[in-house]
Amino acid sequence: VLIFTQNQFSSLTWSSYSHFPELYEIDLSHNAVPEVPLSAGPVLPTLGVLRLVGNRIRTLPPHSFRATPGLLELYLDQNVLETLDDLSFSGLRLLQILELSQNHISVLPPLMFHSLPAIETLVLEQNRIRNMPDQWFSAKPDVPYTYLSQNPWACFCKVHSLV
Repeated sequence: VLIFTQNQFSSLTWSSYSHFPELYEIDLSHNAVPEVPLSAGPVLPTLGVLRLVGNRIRTLPPHSFRATPGLLELYLDQNVLETLDDLSFSGLRLLQILELSQNHISVLPPLMFHSLPAIETLVLEQNRIRNMPDQWFSAKPDVPYTYLSQNPWACFCKVHSLV
């Protein structure tokens, strides 16, 4: 486990941690990391927990976590995330906990769950979500813990799947 909270790191470089082949958790919370770097392939296959809470991450392009395919828990709350892609979390077949609260997310990618077959806890509280994509839970109808409070929901027929 490596904990680097409340420093002034302004970047994340996967290769910096490749010297620790059995690394299970990295905590880079409350730094100034602006993005998750793309990787050509797995760099930290045993990493189970990644905490990037309270950084400056604005977007997650497709395959953002290709370097860490073994993640079980991913914490991205308190960033400035505005957009997600259907494939932002692709390759995270084991991911069980995804924490995205207190961001600026307004649109949920319609096919996001297709990349997350093991997801059990999804936290999207305190974002800017107004609409739920049609059939959003159809790829993964059994997410036991889904937190969606404190969003400016537009209440009309499209959100009937939440009721």
